[in-house]
Amino acid sequence: MAYYQSSQSHLIRNYVLILLVLGTAIFSRLLTAVGGPSVINFFHFAFIVALTVFIIPTIRSLFAKEILLGLGILLGIILISALLNGAGIINVVLDFLLLGEPFMLLLALTGIPMLEKSTNRLKLWLIYFASTHIVFAYFQYFVQGERADDVKGIFLKMGAGHHVGGAIAFTVATYILVTGVFRSPWLRFTLPPIFAYEVVMCDAKQVFAAFAMALIVMLLTKVGDIGKIIQYTVITIIAFGLLCWAAETIAPALKLILEPARVNGGLLGKSSVFTILPSYYHSTLNWLFGLGPGHSTSRLGWLIPTYIGVLQPFGVTKTDLFNVIYAAQEANYFSNSITGSSLFSPLFSWAGIWGDLGIVGLTSYLYLWSIVWRYCKNDLSRFFILTAFCFGLIFSWMEEPAYMLFIVSIVGIQWQENKQEKEKEKKQIYNFTS
Repeated sequence: MAYYQSSQSHLIRNYVLILLVLGTAIFSRLLTAVGGPSVINFFHFAFIVALTVFIIPTIRSLFAKEILLGLGILLGIILISALLNGAGIINVVLDFLLLGEPFMLLLALTGIPMLEKSTNRLKLWLIYFASTHIVFAYFQYFVQGERADDVKGIFLKMGAGHHVGGAIAFTVATYILVTGVFRSPWLRFTLPPIFAYEVVMCDAKQVFAAFAMALIVMLLTKVGDIGKIIQYTVITIIAFGLLCWAAETIAPALKLILEPARVNGGLLGKSSVFTILPSYYHSTLNWLFGLGPGHSTSRLGWLIPTYIGVLQPFGVTKTDLFNVIYAAQEANYFSNSITGSSLFSPLFSWAGIWGDLGIVGLTSYLYLWSIVWRYCKNDLSRFFILTAFCFGLIFSWMEEPAYMLFIVSIVGIQWQENKQEKEKEKKQIYNFTS
């Protein structure tokens, strides 16, 4: 009885910490916008560390154990990169948290069996969080008269807040439509358009681009399965048709991502990062382990100048490389903040991870995702993973806590649901045979 009560208290504690991680990551910008200190933006890191410390001794699933091993490898490579490039220990800690936080949350979501009612509650909490964002966005658009980039929902005072909000809104719309979270057909088919329209209000063109790319890649992964190829081909055609319709009617700005001249010029400027970064290498080891955590174009390299007053006492180190590439972005007509689009920014996650940690670091990061891909065989989970990968080709999405934690929460919940379904099937077989 005492053991059962102890297990229950552990489950409750972990459940509360999971919600705190998600809540502080998603609502931190809203809290700072109403007067909270900027340090609130780092609270989710403290909660994820506490959650990881509590969850590690109780891990049972092979999935979570492999993720833990992958996180250890990633941390080791970040340390090596920091030592080779003279980066501060705070750089190591923050870079590991930015890259590893989604996988740390997956440890908690998949490490131990979860009750069906717990997964259902988590699903509802995710939708509640996203719904709060939608209410704010609609209020900003229809009441305050805000348009495009200024429709940020709860991601206030965040440069790419409209993109983050749009990505979460479109993800929830897809999730509700495909999984039927709500039994009511009315909710299942009316909520998705309400969520999806937020992308139009905030003019988050890159959300459409990332989802379209993910659909095409998903189609390619189905080679050999004729039924799935037909299914995803139809979905891709319908999605492209809706995109063209939206570009002609409710969102003319979408035409910009379909202009060949803009795409060619934008991609040319975007690829410049691959020539600028190696020009700062001072050793062949830089190809393997990069320029150091936070020393190139990663999200950490972006954050350090903003929070230098908070981080300097902890010995943070930085270089001028981020400013150099930012200047290259602003010099390009297709990517600058006035005439261009962040769709063509050279400051995107995959380049930043490679720049900071080199080929070895990028490989270790991909290894972590390969574990998730291998264990999460659900098509929707894999599709959301692909959208995150595609977003990582656009901007610093792979290191955006609110978006990434939201995505892996869905992946973890679906993994638990799959396990629960298998357990039910086993019980049914056992009951039938006995």
